[in-house]
This record gives sequence, C-alpha cells and structure tokens, in this order.
Amino acid sequence: MESEPRIDPTEPIVPGEPAEPAEPTAKRADFSVFLGSSRYYYDIQIVAVNKDSARKDVFATLSEAAAEKRRKYRDLGPFFKPLIFSAGGLIEKETA
Repeated sequence: MESEPRIDPTEPIVPGEPAEPAEPTAKRADFSVFLGSSRYYYDIQIVAVNKDSARKDVFATLSEAAAEKRRKYRDLGPFFKPLIFSAGGLIEKETA
C-alpha cells in the first residue's frame, strides 16, 4: 500500500517521479492499492453512532456516512471504496 496525493485514475504515474504538491483544498483518499492494472482508492471514517445528528437506526447512520464519502469522491467512480466503521465496532454493510 502506498499513499498517493493524486486521485485521477487516468493520470499516468511514473515510478521515481516526485508527486506534485496537493492543493490545500484538494480531495485526497486515505490510501490507494494497485490490483492488477487498476488503482483503487480507500477513505476510512470512524462514526460516532450516538452523536446528536445520528439516525435512530445505527446502520442508517453508517450508510449515510458512506453515501457522503461516495459523493465527495464521485469522480473516481468504481475505483473508490469508503471504509466506514462505528466507534463501537460496527461496520457499514458494503465495508463488510
């Protein structure tokens, strides 16, 4: 696994080339992984399911957090996977 500041899956990555500095407001996934010839991006979030804005159903709260991550990184399409966990140890359905 390696960290990668660029999130454009079509941008060529040249080994040994220094990464361009990311803009302060640029979207950055937490880490990326090469699987075959594709690069997949992952962003991890720990959710407090007992927060004031949480829904009555714990899993709805986790699903809402995953949906927000997918909206944020929608440019990556199927190459992005959110990893959503609760502070109590529950896992969002698609993360599991």
